[in-house]
Amino acid sequence: MNIAFFLPCLTRRKDAPGHMGAMLANHFAEKGHTVFVHVDGNLSRPPVYPLREGITLRRHPLKMTPVSETQILLELGVQRPDVIVGLYTNRACYAQVYFAHRLGVPVILSEQAGSVARREWGLSQEEREAVFLGADRIHLLQDDAAKTVPGHLHSRVRIMPHPVPAARAPAIPGQSEGVKTLLYAARGMVGTDADILLRTFATVSRLAEDWQCLLAVPGWQAGRLQALAESLDIADRVRFQEDEEDLSACYEAAHLFVFPSVTAYHPMALLEAMAHGLPIVGFADCEGINALIHHGVTGLLAAPERREATLAEAMLTLMRDAEKRAVMGAAGLKRYESSFRCDMICEKWELLLNETAGITPPASRSLSTQVPGAKAPLERAFARGAAVNLPEFF
Repeated sequence: MNIAFFLPCLTRRKDAPGHMGAMLANHFAEKGHTVFVHVDGNLSRPPVYPLREGITLRRHPLKMTPVSETQILLELGVQRPDVIVGLYTNRACYAQVYFAHRLGVPVILSEQAGSVARREWGLSQEEREAVFLGADRIHLLQDDAAKTVPGHLHSRVRIMPHPVPAARAPAIPGQSEGVKTLLYAARGMVGTDADILLRTFATVSRLAEDWQCLLAVPGWQAGRLQALAESLDIADRVRFQEDEEDLSACYEAAHLFVFPSVTAYHPMALLEAMAHGLPIVGFADCEGINALIHHGVTGLLAAPERREATLAEAMLTLMRDAEKRAVMGAAGLKRYESSFRCDMICEKWELLLNETAGITPPASRSLSTQVPGAKAPLERAFARGAAVNLPEFF
């Protein structure tokens, strides 16, 4: 099978979509499929996640123009993909559907963002529905996302989490003697999560003197966070690690994982922590965290009211109880093994690709026959949001 993956950020920054896309591309190349990976921006920079030898990498300008549009269509015409897979976190989804329809190739749209991110880049529900109408299959990461998809599209929805490799060695969260480590890993997240954690750790550190904090963050963030740690008088108990591809040693040395985000959606770092058998603390009102942490079973969810106070309480509960950390960490590892193993998710993707490749090419379908009365408003939605000349889509 010829598979064309669109991974917009693969050469620009480390994030969960890039990690997932590279893992899938490598998996299918290893299985003997012909794999093409299309990226945009940073036309000379190598992928932040390595690709197997034999995978064709094609780079395109970040800003879509008539010239680059024609270039991509010509390249796809030569590649002759049986299916296009578009992993997106922004309006790149428009172009991915457009290319598929121009070429008559079935397309899987993989939505990599939650409701908060969709609001940030201004994708209305009408526009989202327009994009989904153009997809042959819609991949979502969590069950709750399916509730936001119109009923007439539910038959196209497939739900699969990010695939996460098994741990090289497990963590030992139940350690009770010696210095223990509280870990945070950004994994492409850019925000104030680490700031919240440092301020909270400054509060609890006086009550848990045998704990240190390890932050795995991008290098450009480390200086600012180091200055914050110094201002909070905890610099001697905070260490920094570059947020690199392999953080195995950090997870293995940790005893508790804390991810105080309110905007993250299906964060890869949580799944990696789970794979290492670490208990996890996060906020109950974060849609990407409350779906992954089973409160009281695999970790603790802090209430959103008085955030830093409730986060401190949840952290201290586990920092003071080695047995509870061990039990919750084991429960998290069990959940990882039953739901998030790499081989399991890749096998489901194999079935999805085979299913989608056999679908009648979208060019032969009429939008107006799929949803009566939908054509006009959805044409307007595409016209507002498209980066390319999408009226031909209809």
